[in-house]
Amino acid sequence: MSLLSKKTKAQLEEIARDLDVNIKSCKVKQALVDRLTDHFLENADKFDKDHEYYDYVVSVKQEAENENDDDDDDDDESDEAEIIDVDDSDAYDSDDDFDLEPSTLDKILDYIDNDTLYQVADYIAEKNYELRDYLSDPFTINDFTVVGEFIYLYLHFAKSIALGDLRFVPQVVKSNLPAAVLKTPVTDLTHFLDANFWSTVLLWLLVSYGAPKLTSYYVNFTYNFEYDPFIFALAKLLFGLILFKTEVTGHDIKDELVFQFSFKHYSVEYAAKLFKHYLLTSTLLLRNYFGNWALIGDFFTTFVALYANLSFI
Repeated sequence: MSLLSKKTKAQLEEIARDLDVNIKSCKVKQALVDRLTDHFLENADKFDKDHEYYDYVVSVKQEAENENDDDDDDDDESDEAEIIDVDDSDAYDSDDDFDLEPSTLDKILDYIDNDTLYQVADYIAEKNYELRDYLSDPFTINDFTVVGEFIYLYLHFAKSIALGDLRFVPQVVKSNLPAAVLKTPVTDLTHFLDANFWSTVLLWLLVSYGAPKLTSYYVNFTYNFEYDPFIFALAKLLFGLILFKTEVTGHDIKDELVFQFSFKHYSVEYAAKLFKHYLLTSTLLLRNYFGNWALIGDFFTTFVALYANLSFI
């Protein structure tokens, strides 16, 4: 197995971009491996020992030599198989021909345009490989986790209520609507006007995506690739532990009560207290919504990313 086969599809695409290799027609990982292998073999003389992709050239050349050796062995075996005793072969000769009736499947295929059938089969196989490559990428697992958490979080704010209960619908409009229409369930969008919604979403984005993404960019052990999926998952887990497991003290509750019942006047001190208020409120909301499930998901994606990184070494 060459070094190229150990890389993910995203990593292969980045190598192709670095080398300016045209991969527009490459839809699956194996196609990328074949295209880059051909490029390295055709341009092997252009890669000296100091080039960052020199090891890849050595790897594909070694694999090509091994395949040639295997082909020579197969040719020798086929030549030996052709040497058959004539007398033994005559024993199989018979004047009676086997009368094989075509199977039902063969009869059906006779009425089907084989070219179209093969095209459909090739298309399904290609899409199947694309899906497998996409789901086998640790970056995909991380993205699925983030998207799933966001949807789960949003559903806690997006409540379904009757049309007649919407606050921003004027009363004059409600009075002219039939009762059946007023009872129609709709999504209440007033949460977009709630500061707690935005503070909670922004805190979640910072902890679950922004900070881990930044960490995986600067702390990167994947060698010349933009982000490290394992560091992303590990950082997300660590930031999640800080968010969900940091103790809320009685002093924090006291400061919140003082803030709620104190006179509001605009100053730097008030801005600091307001920030602390939204930070505490958003933290408690996230803990209430996710519980420990977010941490369990982070543990899972961390182990998957670690396994993926080790499998590509």
